[in-house]
Amino acid sequence: MTASVKNRNTLGLTLVALVALAACARARRTPDDTLVVLIDSDVSEVDPRYAQALELLKAGKPSEAEPLLKAVAEDKVKSAENANMDAAAAYRNLASIAAVSDPGRAREYYSRAAQLDPGNVEGIIWNGWYQLEAGNRDAAQAAFERVVGTGSSLNSDQVFWAQNGLGDIRMQQGDLPGALVKYRDGLAIAETLVHSDPDSSDWQRNLSTSFQRIGVIQLAQNDFQGASESFEDGLAIMDKLTKSDPDNSDWQRDLSTYFDGIGRVKFSQNDLAGALKSYQDGLEIADKLAKSGPGNLRWQRDLTTYLNNIGQVRSALNDISGALRSYLDSSDLLERLVKSDPDNVGWQHDLWVALNNVGDAKAAQGDPTGALKSYRDGFAIADKLAKSDPGNAGWRSDLAMSFNKIGGALAVQGDIPGALKSFGDGVAVIDEGTKSDSGNAERLHRVSMSFFQLGLMLKEQKDTETALEALRQGRAIMARLTEQAPQNADWKNDLDAFDRQIRDLKS
Repeated sequence: MTASVKNRNTLGLTLVALVALAACARARRTPDDTLVVLIDSDVSEVDPRYAQALELLKAGKPSEAEPLLKAVAEDKVKSAENANMDAAAAYRNLASIAAVSDPGRAREYYSRAAQLDPGNVEGIIWNGWYQLEAGNRDAAQAAFERVVGTGSSLNSDQVFWAQNGLGDIRMQQGDLPGALVKYRDGLAIAETLVHSDPDSSDWQRNLSTSFQRIGVIQLAQNDFQGASESFEDGLAIMDKLTKSDPDNSDWQRDLSTYFDGIGRVKFSQNDLAGALKSYQDGLEIADKLAKSGPGNLRWQRDLTTYLNNIGQVRSALNDISGALRSYLDSSDLLERLVKSDPDNVGWQHDLWVALNNVGDAKAAQGDPTGALKSYRDGFAIADKLAKSDPGNAGWRSDLAMSFNKIGGALAVQGDIPGALKSFGDGVAVIDEGTKSDSGNAERLHRVSMSFFQLGLMLKEQKDTETALEALRQGRAIMARLTEQAPQNADWKNDLDAFDRQIRDLKS
């Protein structure tokens, strides 16, 4: 098993899921929408600060408009007349401006708005998204369930987004079948809305979002055909929308995420040329947006995704130096993003992925010391996330991988006791989480490979019986995976590697 094969199997799918979902989750209201609110409501006649903020927003200066809107919001809190509702609306407008350059402050503002006006459905949903982004799953779930629970009296668009939020939570918990149910519930709403008004770009975009989320789950379940069809369906919608309005940056961003998903499918099928083409198409859009809005942190984050993607293709093509350059560019940018919003768990996870990729590239170049440092930096992130949310199957899986990466680097350096302990810790973490994560093929593959690495180390220590037991447990998982996806050549090769090692130990 080559390094590129192991990277292809173990890194990236969680990343693409988070990237795709984050892109859609926040694709509901932007500073442009706040402009519409300010213009349509004639609030400038009520408070001249709105007029000033409006001019600044038109001039592309959201950071200068934000203090004015914050002052309005704070004054409304102190006002006696309709204080809570007016103040909440002001904070929501403020949050949509802050979201571009400081998601952490936006999270604070949406939370404040929800406290002031707990009955505002739009505010409930927005607060739910930002709580989920910070890893506050219980608060997010309560918000989304509240919207769905009273859905008969609400706009179906709001219920649509709440169902998707609940699906995201289930995905984080490792419940892929449950997530798929919620996403299909959202799809049913999207199809109803499109049927009621086929010319509505908002409803078309919702439908596209549903295809994207469903595709993410299908890819995680190794349903390459289904994932490809879902991504292509969503791409067709967004391609039509972007051609109708090429200057709409939100639609351009949505379009780019489909190139990521399609690239992932091709990469999983070992179509490296096809994957590279798709990733480069997405990178072209992401790079254009990032350069046009250097202060837009979400656009900068999108850029890191494609740097990582292209690095993985280069690694699979044995262009290790090229891969390392891409990984370092991605990790450097992600470090800046994480510093700007330390509570954003998605960005922390992305940095963990980038650090592991940097470590893999350095290991492939024969630099085990550099690789070990990157792996340990990644471990610090994985350990923090796992402790912050013990029920999150994804974080436990990441932590187990970090143990495995460190174990491999220690083994290369000759620290066999340290390597054995690290591999054993990885098996303990991920095997325990398998019970609640049995539908995720990627994570099951990680379990299997943890047993493989441990078995090899025990073999080196001449502990034949324990090594055989570890390899047999790993092989049983790998056999189930290959039965489910016989077209996956990498997994078939991994199964063959198990068989070779077991035969060697028994001979």
